[in-house]
Amino acid sequence: MIDEKARRKAGFAPGLAVVLADGQVWFFTLPRLRLTPRRSGDEFRVVVGRVGLPDYERLESVLQMDVAVPVDEFWNVRMTAAATLLLANYDLTDAELESLLVWEAGEPAAEERWDRIDDAILSIVPKAQPATSP
Repeated sequence: MIDEKARRKAGFAPGLAVVLADGQVWFFTLPRLRLTPRRSGDEFRVVVGRVGLPDYERLESVLQMDVAVPVDEFWNVRMTAAATLLLANYDLTDAELESLLVWEAGEPAAEERWDRIDDAILSIVPKAQPATSP
C-alpha cells in the first residue's frame, strides 16, 4: 500500500478528502477561482477559470454534461483533471495513479469516489455546518 503521508509534496494543500481505490483518504487540491476580462466589442466580459486546471471552461461543460461528447472523451477529461489535482499534492508514479483513480461499473464505492472527485474538480466544497446541541 502507498504511504499517503510520505508521498505528500512540499506545499501540500489539503483541499477535499476522498477515499480512493486503495481505501485510504487522499486530498485533492482545489483549483482556485480566477476571473479575467475579455474584450467583447466595446465592453469587457468576465472569463471564469480555475488556477491549476487548464481549459477549465471546457472541462466544466463536459463534466456537467452541458455539451455532448463521446464517453471516452468524457472519461479522458475526468481522469486528466483528477490526476492533475492529485499530482499537485503527491509524488506518484503512473502505475500508482492507475491503482488509485479506479472506476468500475456496478461498484457503488467507485460511484461515490468519482462524485467526490468531481466535486474537487469543480471546487464544490460543502459548507461547514455549526454543531447542534442534543
